[in-house]
Amino acid sequence: MDPVDALAELMEVVSYHAPPEVYWRAEECARAIERALKEGREAKAALDAALARERTYREREERMARALAVIELEAGRARR
Repeated sequence: MDPVDALAELMEVVSYHAPPEVYWRAEECARAIERALKEGREAKAALDAALARERTYREREERMARALAVIELEAGRARR
């Protein structure tokens, strides 16, 4: 079950069985949990984007290293 759906289901149960003051406190807690879930999703998306950029940079670095090795090899051959 999705955490947001689970939280909504829990709040539904609380709304039917808890006194109003408990319900209002539970709703405050539920909103805090929803915010934390949203922040977690945003942080994961940012991390995924950063990891993708890092992979791209690493691939470029590897291509550049291979190109430099070819240039050095050709330069060595030209000196002979």
